[in-house]
Amino acid sequence: MVKIAKPCSILLVEDNPLVAFDAADRIESEGYRCIVAHDQISALKLLENCSVDCALLDFDLGRETSADVALQLNRSGQPYVFVTGRSRDDIRQCLGSDVQVFSKPVNYADLANRLVDSLAA
Repeated sequence: MVKIAKPCSILLVEDNPLVAFDAADRIESEGYRCIVAHDQISALKLLENCSVDCALLDFDLGRETSADVALQLNRSGQPYVFVTGRSRDDIRQCLGSDVQVFSKPVNYADLANRLVDSLAA
């Protein structure tokens, strides 16, 4: 197995600024570059203009969801997981049964490490 060298770039899509700040800090403490978007439009623009290796997506972003961001990541072959307070079944019903969903609260550092490790698998 080939190990992905740090620093990987991780897109974090989270609408709550305090959660985003804390999560980004924990992700960066692991040596990764964390790019934060607080809404769907910003996330899609970042995907157009920045190179990311993987993403952690909050599903509910106020009045919108990150479903379109997930679809774009699927098209480009970039792995992602959802980190959400919503039920797994709701998200899987919307996006398919193979979607990885983690319930908040999570340890963002551990989750980032697991996601990056999956890149090498």
